Amino acid sequence: MSCAWLALAANNLRYVVCVGAQLEDALIGQRIRAETTLLPPASVDGLARLAGRLIAVLDGMRSDASSGAIGVSSVFTQRADHAQQHATTQRVLPLDPTISKGFAQKPWKSRSLPQFRLPPDRLLAALIRSYLFAGLYRAAAEAMVTENAARLARMQQAERSVDEQLEDLTGEMRLVRQSEITTELLDVIIGFEALKERVKRKQAKPDA
Repeated sequence: MSCAWLALAANNLRYVVCVGAQLEDALIGQRIRAETTLLPPASVDGLARLAGRLIAVLDGMRSDASSGAIGVSSVFTQRADHAQQHATTQRVLPLDPTISKGFAQKPWKSRSLPQFRLPPDRLLAALIRSYLFAGLYRAAAEAMVTENAARLARMQQAERSVDEQLEDLTGEMRLVRQSEITTELLDVIIGFEALKERVKRKQAKPDA
């Protein structure tokens, strides 16, 4: 899906959020209806806005879920070798359990312990929210870079095509000009030869 930008799919495609009109059209072609369609950011500054909107959508999904646990995956385009791109799927929710295990087993190197004022449950929710925000921001940034790289490749290809056409047209113009010059020279030579022949006949004509 070269036109895919970024999508969130929850609970086996029962709830799909897409970013970009091209992706929405591609999903319709696959008979998948998007519940929400967001506009892609026009610049880097819009990535944070988009990630925030996606976090809000995730909050709405969790509120609508009866059990409170949902499975969410993100699908976005990513760069590949030889200026190619491919669709990448990453799990957003539930979080990978190895993340918490890795933090628990990692030794604390500082001499001072961290201090916080929030209750543990609110602090954990804030950390998870920040973690999800960073992941969605990274996916959106990768999708934007991939799209811009594809546009740049198409522009460079079009530029090379224009240069080749200009070179061909320049060659054809030189051939046409050379043909015109040759024709003009032949006209001059033929005219000169005719004038010489006329002068000879006039000189060879006996006086009356």
